[in-house]
Amino acid sequence: MKYNHIVSVSSLVVNQENKVLLVKHPIRGWHCPSGFVNSHESIQEAMKRIVQEEVGIDVRLVDLVGVNKDVTFANVNIDFISRYDGDCDCVEGNHQEVGWFSKDEVMRMVKEGYVHETVQNMLFYRGQVACWDFKKSPFEMIVKDIYPKH
Repeated sequence: MKYNHIVSVSSLVVNQENKVLLVKHPIRGWHCPSGFVNSHESIQEAMKRIVQEEVGIDVRLVDLVGVNKDVTFANVNIDFISRYDGDCDCVEGNHQEVGWFSKDEVMRMVKEGYVHETVQNMLFYRGQVACWDFKKSPFEMIVKDIYPKH
């Protein structure tokens, strides 16, 4: 049997004012920094690299909050919460629109089904890791579990 999965990462980046960093993608709209893991790097290194490339800041990873799989494209995504401890809220990078937003604003801005689900899991993380499978277009949740189970 041949296995062929793509691994990606995403992170809810929070600053000292408890605001969330979002970037705007031309297709997905507003979302958290995300991207693919290169074969030569660790998952953690990839997440830090992606935030640096997308918005030009360095973050520290705080927690692992979710693992999900897009069964349409065999993509496994790992979700983190990251902290930006810098004193500058200026961000720059390869996205046309980038900004810091309140948690309420974030939930209104994120429209794409699977992105909304991911961001919601990150925003309301309470020490349990969400593990879910979905189809991307149209968004369909196939299965979702929370660990540890209580």
